[in-house]
This record gives sequence, structure tokens and C-alpha cells, in this order.
Amino acid sequence: MGDKFKPIKNATVSFSNVTPIGNASKNKVTPDYRTSGSAALESIATSELSYSGGGGGGMDDILRRLEKVETSLSNMASKEDLRELGHVIRSEMKDQTSEIKDVIQQSLSKVPNEDAIKNIISDKSKNLGLATETFVESQIGKETSKMILWMVGISITVTGVASTILFNVAVALLCKEP
Repeated sequence: MGDKFKPIKNATVSFSNVTPIGNASKNKVTPDYRTSGSAALESIATSELSYSGGGGGGMDDILRRLEKVETSLSNMASKEDLRELGHVIRSEMKDQTSEIKDVIQQSLSKVPNEDAIKNIISDKSKNLGLATETFVESQIGKETSKMILWMVGISITVTGVASTILFNVAVALLCKEP
């Protein structure tokens, strides 16, 4: 038992005032702890006990501790109580799970499907005057045509100016008298 428990020396117990519980003989008391552990300890506590081994505590402390243990044991749930509690918890979880599924299904039923979302977006874009893809493509096509025409026109103009300058330079060189 180690160093925690020291043997009791010079202890004397008198059982003159003890009422035997369970199996009893004249000199020996064997309490039946299955019926009443506290009654046995109370009967031992009423006897005279001289303890001179030191360490403190005594019978009052042991009785108080035993009462706490018995109270704790009486408050503990039995296996049947725990099984019943498990069944109750499982049924409550099933109920809550079905309620959660119902709430999710109700919430999802309010969400529009893909076609409804497309209609909503097209209606909003028309109301806001946003350009559609075909409109943008036609505008880009028109502008590309205009740019090509401008490039051709600028090229012709540059060519015309350059040829005029070259013609004038050539005429000036030819008309010059040596």
C-alpha cells in the first residue's frame, strides 16, 4: 500500500454497544456491506477507538467521506438510465435533423433556377440600357470598317503629298540652268 497508509498501533476497539449487522458472532462483527455500508460504519464509529498512530482524520472524517461517496453513488445514473437517455438523445437528434432538412429544402425552393436567373439578368440589363454582345460586335465591325477607310485615305494622301514633293523637286532640278 506504500507510504500513504501507516499501520495502526495500540488501537483498541470495543464492540459492547454495537448492534451486529449481517453475519455476526459473539466476538467478531462481519457487516453485510451490500445492505448498509453506512450503518456498519456508524456502529463502528459509536465504539470506543483510541488511535495513537498520528496522521489525523479519525472516524468523523471517514464517516463524512463515506457519506459523500454514498451520496455520489446514489446520484450516479444506472446503465438503464444511460440507455434511456441515449434513446432520447437519438430521437431528438433525428427530429432536429429532419427539421434542419425541411428548413434547407424550404430555403432552396425560394432560390430561382438557371432559366429564371438568365431572365432576371436580361431584364435588368435591358432596364439599365446595357449593351448586348451582338450590339457590341456590330459596333466594333462598323468602327473597324471606318478605320480601314481612314487608313486607305491617309495612305493615298501621304502618297499624293510625297509624289507632289518629288515631282516639284524633279522639276526644279531639271529646270535649273547650269
